Amino acid sequence: MIPPLELRHERDFGQKLNATFQFVTRHFKPFSLCLLYIVAPVALLAGIVGGLYQSQVLAMMTGSALNRASVFGITSRLFAPEYWLTLLFSGLAGILLSLTVCSFLAEYEAAGNRPPEVSVVWTRVRQSLGGGLLLSLAVFFLFILAFVFLIIPGIYVGVVLSLSAMALVQERLGVGEAISRSYRLVDGKWWSTFGLLAVVYFIVAIVSYVFQIPVVLVTVLKTMEVLSGDLT
Repeated sequence: MIPPLELRHERDFGQKLNATFQFVTRHFKPFSLCLLYIVAPVALLAGIVGGLYQSQVLAMMTGSALNRASVFGITSRLFAPEYWLTLLFSGLAGILLSLTVCSFLAEYEAAGNRPPEVSVVWTRVRQSLGGGLLLSLAVFFLFILAFVFLIIPGIYVGVVLSLSAMALVQERLGVGEAISRSYRLVDGKWWSTFGLLAVVYFIVAIVSYVFQIPVVLVTVLKTMEVLSGDLT
């Protein structure tokens, strides 16, 4: 029998990567179910609305439609309700993804290193959702503020704040306390944290393309429809 993977264990960079892959491999099914039930519905909505928005923009950019449209009309359609809904659902999906991952890890440890049920993870996500929204806004503004000065300070702040969501969920801290806790955790380990985040975000980016399938399908179908209409 494979022993459970201990989360609270000091590891070097290579061991962290190895432990990450081991954890995902061992608990792929329960972890995927949590993402499917909690994150996927909102991500799917973001993909569908985004596809509809892109199709409208594409239709607007065709010759006949573009000639009839005024500058004001083009601007208003570029910032149509579908645009704001896409941003809203995409942002909410990102927040739910972060909270779901953190909640899964927290409940895994609370259950004695055993994968939790979806309902248990959802309960913790729901309890942390308000704080997660406020934390996301705070991190976003701090990140933008750092980037105003230079790109490098923005990257530094992004890494420093990377553990704030986990602190919020795991230790049930407030927004300010979670940010301070993340700073203390990363202090002295910035480079190893940066390297680990770079690898993990690369993997997440590849997986996230699955949720872009609805956007691609809607855009392709609408493109074919517009092109066929122009030809006739």
